Amino acid sequence: MAIPESVIKQILEKTDIRDIVGEYTSLKRRGGSYVGLCPFHNEKTPSFSVTPEKGLFYCFGCGKGGTVITFVMEAEKLGFVEAVEFLGLRAGIPVSRDGEDFSEDRRRRDALRELYKRVAGSFHYLLTESEAGKDAAAYLARRGLAGETLRTFLIGYAPADPFWLGGFLKKRSYSEDFLSQSGLFSRNNPNRAFFVDRVVFPIFSPQGDVVAFGGRLLSGDGPKYLNSAESDLFRKGENLYGFFQARDAIRRENAVIVVEGYMDVAALVQAGIPNVVAPLGTSFTPHQARLLRRFADRVLLFFDGDAAGVKAARRTAEICEGSEFQVFALEAPPGQDPADFAQNRGADELHKLLKFPINILDYLLKKSESIHGSSSPEGKELVIQDLFPYIESIVSAVRRDSVVTALSDMLGVEKSAVLGDLRRRSRSSPAEAPRQRPPRPVSLSPEMALMIASVEDRHVFSLVRSRLASDDFVDPHGKEMFFVLEEAYRRGESWDVHGLLQRVEDEAVRDFVLGRMVSDEFTINRERLIRDSISRIRTRSLEARRDEVVRELRRRRGEDSTELIEKKMFLDGELEKLRISPYE
Repeated sequence: MAIPESVIKQILEKTDIRDIVGEYTSLKRRGGSYVGLCPFHNEKTPSFSVTPEKGLFYCFGCGKGGTVITFVMEAEKLGFVEAVEFLGLRAGIPVSRDGEDFSEDRRRRDALRELYKRVAGSFHYLLTESEAGKDAAAYLARRGLAGETLRTFLIGYAPADPFWLGGFLKKRSYSEDFLSQSGLFSRNNPNRAFFVDRVVFPIFSPQGDVVAFGGRLLSGDGPKYLNSAESDLFRKGENLYGFFQARDAIRRENAVIVVEGYMDVAALVQAGIPNVVAPLGTSFTPHQARLLRRFADRVLLFFDGDAAGVKAARRTAEICEGSEFQVFALEAPPGQDPADFAQNRGADELHKLLKFPINILDYLLKKSESIHGSSSPEGKELVIQDLFPYIESIVSAVRRDSVVTALSDMLGVEKSAVLGDLRRRSRSSPAEAPRQRPPRPVSLSPEMALMIASVEDRHVFSLVRSRLASDDFVDPHGKEMFFVLEEAYRRGESWDVHGLLQRVEDEAVRDFVLGRMVSDEFTINRERLIRDSISRIRTRSLEARRDEVVRELRRRRGEDSTELIEKKMFLDGELEKLRISPYE
């Protein structure tokens, strides 16, 4: 479907790119732009820039950039039409579907989102309003969860009748074939619901769509917790439970608390601690760390006090160090998880605990010493070996050195001995050499400077084409841009960055243009830059033509060269005019 340009313009006028991007990474003002960690690749220092005035973003690390439409296409893995509709929905501007040729995948994803939203609402109703959900509601009440928390997370109840959900949805015109592919029913028996007699925790995407479910068994046999299967909408290792509800608080506090389960998240939020998330039935992943790192510098690990919880905390600490978090730990009494601590000790005690987090090295050392002891040389060696994976995960060489120093002091061993063992371990498993990004052979020639200014402003291109021709361009990248803009200009097409750059075939040129557009260099004395670039290109072109005439005069020595002499005189005159009045 071709979306009218007027509709796209309306949507862009009502959309602040800073607000959209801010849902995916935390932005801080720097001059006229905003910077943050790139949502599209793993980085330690911010190289991602947003320029609201121009409606553009660009990452100087991975090269991705464009308009807010481009951003949504990349972040949500959508096509152009889907991205415009996504933004139109946000802006309150309908995008007509008349004559639209939506892909089958798109229709299916939309239908799944709508289905999950309906199912989540139905389960929540069963929990809070129906007789069927009274036992589940009583269980949650015993765990201390009240009505507002249930509403915040849309917690619900999947009834004990395994065939209830299928009958309920078929009455609402859902086909058996669609439901069998929805992930809500057993693969062996498409009529039997996947979640039966369970408290259900809807899992939200960062944008607030229900994309999956987790279920806690209430009675009978079976796994205590179940999660939806992965789908086009849901990847366990990429989502975090509670992130949608916690995102603003994480950004505000510049810190995030990572716990192990759904109940822990809900219990801490109810106790007045909103910046808390949990992985989804799997180990914490680097992808989840990168997601959180865009919004916070500090992470506090609050895991169960048993052996499995300590092991999970150690692994999570290593992943968080790899993303250069400041890592701390919170410690619940043995046998208690965070939800138990919140319920048994109360919100006040929980807040006190948060005020004094434990340095992660102290926490890991304490746990390792409790297993191996540290009074004997053998025990110290085992403790150090235990902590080597954590030390190796530390990115900063300075911080790694300070951790080794602290560890040596705590255990009473020579730092050189610890370093020696660490080096021997590293040699036995060398790290993969970092891959370098290939250089881009695009430079800021006068032609490229003019084309970048022209992409921003149609009137600049009108001036350029009145003073220069494509033959005056020697930079092939600048010439490619000229042809693209000339075609759009002649056809009277909309002059928007996204549409113009989509026509440029060379990805390196597109990246270069976007990178320069989001920088401040084209806002400083912009008119002078344009005039100087035109003057330099005209001067260079005239000089090249004059040099060609001079070479021809030399070749024709002794022949009639009146026409060439007149041509040289004309070119000399034009060059003199440029020298005297370069901007006329």
